[in-house]
Amino acid sequence: MSLELWDGFCEKCEKSCCTIGQPVIYPFERQAIIDAGGEKYLEEYDGYSILRGTPCPFWKDKKCTIQHCKPIDCEAYPILVKPGDNGKPEWMIDPDCPACTHLSSDFIKKSKFLYNKLTPEEIEIDWKILISLGFNPVKLELLLGSSDL
Repeated sequence: MSLELWDGFCEKCEKSCCTIGQPVIYPFERQAIIDAGGEKYLEEYDGYSILRGTPCPFWKDKKCTIQHCKPIDCEAYPILVKPGDNGKPEWMIDPDCPACTHLSSDFIKKSKFLYNKLTPEEIEIDWKILISLGFNPVKLELLLGSSDL
């Protein structure tokens, strides 16, 4: 099974990231989240915002209600990014996501494209928050067997 854009996989999942995750909201995403009614769910962290709520306040009937402004951390999940050497990102994946071994190469490329919009500082903040929330990601190539994706 290969997932292009989830193909309904998340709606069937009993271990939804939307029930445990608290994504970083980057400055360029913040206003859209506020416009969607999310201001009361934003918590400041090192100059960035985290969307608080477990489950996510925008997760209704096993669907995201803000697809039009879905945060990068949500859109790219279970792909994660870690600060690497020489400012190059190190690609990680959350092995706890049931979909993690079913992702298409297009989905992985799209996730990398989204994360490449971030500055090294934003990647550093994102990583610190993920680790503080208890995520235990592994290197993408260790789980999927290729670093070429």
